[in-house]
Amino acid sequence: MSHNYQYDFEWNYNADEPKRERLFPLFKAVFNMKESDLKALYASGFANPTYTPFTYFHDGIAVANVSMFELPMRIGGRRVNAAGIQSVMTDPGHRGRGLFRQLFETMLTELDRRHEAGFLFTDSPRLYEGFGFREVEETFFVSPYRYRPGGPSTRSIRSIPSLRKLSLTNAEDVQVIQEQFRQHAPVSSVFAPMSHGASFYLNMLDPQLQSNLYYSEQLKALIVCKFEGETLKLYDIVGRRIPKLDEAAAAIGEPVSKVECYFHPDLLHPGPWTPIPSPGHLMVRGAIELPKQIHFPITAAF
Repeated sequence: MSHNYQYDFEWNYNADEPKRERLFPLFKAVFNMKESDLKALYASGFANPTYTPFTYFHDGIAVANVSMFELPMRIGGRRVNAAGIQSVMTDPGHRGRGLFRQLFETMLTELDRRHEAGFLFTDSPRLYEGFGFREVEETFFVSPYRYRPGGPSTRSIRSIPSLRKLSLTNAEDVQVIQEQFRQHAPVSSVFAPMSHGASFYLNMLDPQLQSNLYYSEQLKALIVCKFEGETLKLYDIVGRRIPKLDEAAAAIGEPVSKVECYFHPDLLHPGPWTPIPSPGHLMVRGAIELPKQIHFPITAAF
């Protein structure tokens, strides 16, 4: 049975709380995101004020959406005025009507007017190639690195006094995270987001990732990391300055024989680093030249 639906288009209404919350059921239907988590994002102060939805409504209910937000990047040593694209979603009952294409083209007109480049993550790269996006390979970085604490250590990283484990359910911990993001330095000068607090918060809703979130009083920085044997996996560092690897290892205080870095390590350590292809599909639009080897911190993914 065919239906002649009437759709109402609205955009750039995110500052209006009642209108904004009309999107939440669509997040639940498409991504199974809890409305309570979305409300908590705005209550926490981490929400990106530049988040701009482009939405079709049917009878007041959101049925299709594409959103963009300002994503200033440090790329090749300079600031790039980029945008991120996310919240691409269509209610299953309204698919096949061209809503996604209409919204996406409208959004791209605004993006191209205001930004040098647009980035998105997707499991369907071919879907976006027709809109001028190209896929970019990400690599993480591996290096042999030896660190031994002052004496024998059998402690788990979870019990290290110098690192404080953080939780989003603890108001004091949330305040610590907010403080680090107020004036934090990009984790790399080669390729890194300059502000990713909203993405960081949403990614930390994953209990597995949140279990790797620590604060170092010694470094005055958040460290997202874990150990596999003596392999230190570094996912992000958020602070006013990026410490050298020697400082980070000393602050963590556990034996290290190898480091895997999931962001470009130019500020961390001279290496040598071996790039390893990373799974996932990062896409970019715009006449911007990217470094040969890059990696978005997983805490900044959207």
